[in-house]
Amino acid sequence: MAGQLYYFVTSLPQLGGLASTPPMTGREMLQRLSDAGKAFQAVETVLIFSDLLQRQAVLSGETFEPELTVLTAAQARGEHPLPDQLAIEQKPVAHGVPADAIWQRYFRYAAATAGVTGNKLLAAWVAWEVALRNALVENRAKVLQLAPEDYLVATDLADDATDFSQILGEWSSAADPLEGARVLDKARWAWITQRDMRYTFTPEELVAYALKLMLQERWCRISRTEPDSPPARQAG
Repeated sequence: MAGQLYYFVTSLPQLGGLASTPPMTGREMLQRLSDAGKAFQAVETVLIFSDLLQRQAVLSGETFEPELTVLTAAQARGEHPLPDQLAIEQKPVAHGVPADAIWQRYFRYAAATAGVTGNKLLAAWVAWEVALRNALVENRAKVLQLAPEDYLVATDLADDATDFSQILGEWSSAADPLEGARVLDKARWAWITQRDMRYTFTPEELVAYALKLMLQERWCRISRTEPDSPPARQAG
C-alpha cells in the first residue's frame, strides 16, 4: 500500500492558498483514489462534509445549483433519503433544529470511519470541527439568550482542549457574514496546514489534501455568488 499511496500522492496537482482556484474537484479526486482502499473511504467521508453544507444551503434557499461530490442533487434537495450512514430517525425534534440531527449523525459516522481506517488526522479533524461548531453555537446562544445544550452536537467527540476565544472574537466582530465565514475557513486552513505531513505518502496526507481542496472549492463557489448575497453565518 505504501507504494500505491506514493503514486496517489504524487499524481495530485499542487494546491495553492485558500483563495486559489482548486486544481481539481472533489469528485475528480475520488475518481483518482478509487483503488486506494481505506484512504478512499477516509477522503470520501471528508468530502461528504462539503455536500452536507451545500445541502443545507439548498434547503434554506441560499443556493440552487450545488456542486456535489458524494450526494445526489435529489438528496441535496431533500427529495431522496440520505445514504444509510447519514440516515436519522424520522421523528419530531423537540429542541434545536432538524439539521442538527444530521450533523450529529455525520460526525459520528466520520469518527467511526476514522477508527475503521486508522486515520489519525480524520479523527483529529472530527474532534476539532465538532468543538468549533459547538463553540460557535454557545457564542450565538449567549447573544440570543437561548439554551446552548439544545443545539450542541456530538459533544463527546469534541476536542475540549482547544481554545477558540480568538477565532470567536474575530468571527463575532466580522463586518458581515462573508467576512465571518472567511475567518472560520482561515482558521480551518491553518489547522490543516499545521498537521499536513507533506510527502509522507500516508492516508493522512490524502485527507489533508481533501480538506484543503474542500475549502478551496467552497471559496470558488462563494466568489461566483452575487456580492450582495453572502453565505449565511453557519456553524459548519
